[in-house]
Amino acid sequence: MGREHWVETTLGEIATHPQYGWTTKAGQSGEFKYFRTTDINSPISWESVPFCVEIPKNPEEYVIQKNDILVSRAGSVGLSIRFEEDHVDTLFASYLIRFKAIPPIDSKFIAYYLLTREYWDFIRESQSGIAVPNVNASKLSNLSIPLPPLKEQRRIVAKLDALLPKVKHVQTRLAKIPGIVKKFCQSVLAAACSGRLTEDWREGRDLPEWETKKFFDFFILQRGYALVLSKLENGNIPVVTSAGISGYHNKSIRPRCCDWKKWFCRKSLLY
Repeated sequence: MGREHWVETTLGEIATHPQYGWTTKAGQSGEFKYFRTTDINSPISWESVPFCVEIPKNPEEYVIQKNDILVSRAGSVGLSIRFEEDHVDTLFASYLIRFKAIPPIDSKFIAYYLLTREYWDFIRESQSGIAVPNVNASKLSNLSIPLPPLKEQRRIVAKLDALLPKVKHVQTRLAKIPGIVKKFCQSVLAAACSGRLTEDWREGRDLPEWETKKFFDFFILQRGYALVLSKLENGNIPVVTSAGISGYHNKSIRPRCCDWKKWFCRKSLLY
């Protein structure tokens, strides 16, 4: 089925006039919490959210309310969050912009759209050519949003509510894989370097016994040549740094071997 009943609209057309947050410093205690860009997490760690040092004359204008959508305009530009309930003891900070969906539009549908690739492409394009990355309320209001009928909005939200927790669960499990693989590799290397990996192979063979040696019995410590990258002259000899090949030079300079004992006393051994 097509989207014949969908309409192309903008965030500014389906939300109330955007509002910037309250400007003050963050403190250790106070009457109102002070919600900032750095506090946007899932779940929110309310214990780490600071307090307002100064309170506006009209704090109710900055109090976080149910279904509020806050978007970061600087720092983590474009990061957003929607609130499921009122937080009458919390004001939102000035680097955040508040949008409220105009009823009966589902605010959660908008919040989900602000997680899409199309949204993040819009954020990147809005920042192109800007020295200090940021986005303002005017630009955000021009964000194009394909809007389905209300019943379909709610159906999409229900589907995403059911699917995204499963996706996050899979992401959590996948995030553990690099650590597992690293431990496995370390175990294999430890078995190989201790001889346990080739125990069966050695059995019955006339082989010399393993010896214990010190590191510098069979290694020579050498320092690289201090070649400033800005002084590279075009050539075919690669210049290798800790970050990989960083350029090419036209001269081959043999690094000097140093006395490892003197070096070890002056510097930490890098490995």
